[in-house]
Amino acid sequence: MNRKDGIMIIGGHGKVGQYIARELRYYNLILAGRDEGKIKGFLDKEKIQAEALKMDINNIDFTKMQGICFVVVCVDQKNTLLLEFCDKHAIDYMDVTANSEYIEKIQQLQLSGTSRILLGIGLAPGLTNLLAEKFVSMYPSAKNIKIQLILGLGEKHGDAAIRWTLDNFLKEYCHKTLGQIRPFKWKSTVKIRQKRLRTYNFNFVDQHMLNNKYPDKNFTTYLGFEFGDYGFEKRPAGYF
Repeated sequence: MNRKDGIMIIGGHGKVGQYIARELRYYNLILAGRDEGKIKGFLDKEKIQAEALKMDINNIDFTKMQGICFVVVCVDQKNTLLLEFCDKHAIDYMDVTANSEYIEKIQQLQLSGTSRILLGIGLAPGLTNLLAEKFVSMYPSAKNIKIQLILGLGEKHGDAAIRWTLDNFLKEYCHKTLGQIRPFKWKSTVKIRQKRLRTYNFNFVDQHMLNNKYPDKNFTTYLGFEFGDYGFEKRPAGYF
């Protein structure tokens, strides 16, 4: 396949990557990941004409990046080598990661600015950032802003998203005003469809990105779960 103006989706056969691949199916796509067989299986099933490429995100053979003009990353990374390579070679870069530590590493880099870099594409960070910024534009005097995120336990979540959430259940993190804090220490509530749901502080990176952008404000993200008919007053035994 001609690689000219190629769009590489790393993790393109995963939960998030599949949606992106379907939307970009008529572009010159290269789907990369650890399991080339699964990638080909997904492409055959969806009847998408794209190149399947075996690639380890943490040990990339950069010779395979020739002809790429845009990279979309849908898996977590341990280092910033790929982003630095894209910045050096004017390859536009988009990352859906919710990993606070990784985005902090990126913010500490001295990049050349030769490529466009877009981070925090998804629900949180992503949609929550946009909604928070809209709120700030409507209420510029607001200082302490809570971001309430409710996830449905009956919904289909990707393996990587589930693993990331579970990994961060007990991991302490540093917040702008709360300092070093563990998840689920602070409580809040949100009302949805006449039900009050309990939420707890959690280490979503949207709050850190917003706190960096608005130094005069304080954003805190809270996480809660929807149990169908269960609400705040009627929740299963052992629910937090």
